[in-house]
Amino acid sequence: MKLFKDITIIGLTGQSGAGKSSVAGILKDLGFNIVDADKVSHRAASIEDFLEELKKSFPRCVDGGRLDRRAAAELIFGDKSAKEKYTSIIFPYITRLCFEELYRLSRTSPGIVVFDAPTLFESGLDSVCEAVISVVAPYCTLVERIMARDSVSRELAVARLESQKSEEFFRSSSDYLINNNLSYSELVKSTEEVALAVRERFRCLKE
Repeated sequence: MKLFKDITIIGLTGQSGAGKSSVAGILKDLGFNIVDADKVSHRAASIEDFLEELKKSFPRCVDGGRLDRRAAAELIFGDKSAKEKYTSIIFPYITRLCFEELYRLSRTSPGIVVFDAPTLFESGLDSVCEAVISVVAPYCTLVERIMARDSVSRELAVARLESQKSEEFFRSSSDYLINNNLSYSELVKSTEEVALAVRERFRCLKE
């Protein structure tokens, strides 16, 4: 569904620990504009209306007028129904800010825009994308990367992965798949191949 004139939106998502941020960085170096939903979510989390709404359902997640990210993380990964409630509260704010950024780019930077969103499918925002790139890696590799990146236990790393969509889902739901199971140089090569395929498909050879 094309909502924004003059830009082609390509979704970028994948498993936690797969290296999606690295792929986004490579795509940026290749000349693609990036809308980072994680960065947008940090902005959304400071919106007063969001904090007031969140406080009504999860008072311990708001401390001193700010989001307590540790409490929110424990909530999200510890209780499925609470996670669904939390995401239902914050997603509208994230969506609004993302759309504002996409609209801005449609006016100032025509071409391909990579929409980097870890919850692309869960939020339904894959519907605004004309293609989706997913990044995956072997399960044991994901666990080790999450433990190292977030300084968490193996148990918590596994719990995070189990709360997310499986590799099989990403494989079956994506137009392009990047398997980040080797070296960084191999990741760059794989990303460059996907970038070329995207540009050729959408006939946009220069951003």
